[in-house]
Amino acid sequence: MLSIEIDVLEQQQFVRENRELFADIDDDLLEFFDFSEVIYTYRKKHKRNYKDFNAMLEVESNQDTRELINLFYSQVWNAGSAILDYDNSQSERYLQIKGVDVILTKDNNKYYVQEKITRKRYDSLMFEYRKSSGKAGWAVDENELADILIYYQPNRVFIFSMRAVRNYVIKKLEDDIDVRYLTTDNENILISIKELKNNVKIIEYEFNTDEKAWKRK
Repeated sequence: MLSIEIDVLEQQQFVRENRELFADIDDDLLEFFDFSEVIYTYRKKHKRNYKDFNAMLEVESNQDTRELINLFYSQVWNAGSAILDYDNSQSERYLQIKGVDVILTKDNNKYYVQEKITRKRYDSLMFEYRKSSGKAGWAVDENELADILIYYQPNRVFIFSMRAVRNYVIKKLEDDIDVRYLTTDNENILISIKELKNNVKIIEYEFNTDEKAWKRK
């Protein structure tokens, strides 16, 4: 999860409303940037009221995406899902700080999920290994609590064991061979989907728009 608790949807809305602040960044690269600390500083400086911002964002800007992801959870896992409420629950706030975005419930068991959502399809996925604060990023921090990593691209979902992908990212950084670094507000690496498939177990699903169903590839 983000070092300052500003989620992906909220960042996207902020960028759209304040595009002039990011004029030097190409549109295609915006998905790879973590603007949480920029937004936090901006808010403190301008003292704007962001009450109920997340709720507004859910309805106005990404309802279709959220519905598709929830449909994925119900169709594929037959599981109920709950998005964590950062503002109204201290226990859920703690889980979000520890990298959990959604709790899935199935057969009286709970599974902690971290979600990464992009507006476009890319051939590579981004993994944060160091935050701007110098702390370990979500992709290498063994203190984070998510069991499952869900990477969503339009009408496509990749499912990882968080432990497996973390082990691979750590190994890749240690070997430092063919590492593609990407500096945003934080430090990240890009790993191609093809490489990931060759080294980490991935389950991939595609949404069939005609059947309105998620299909495993």
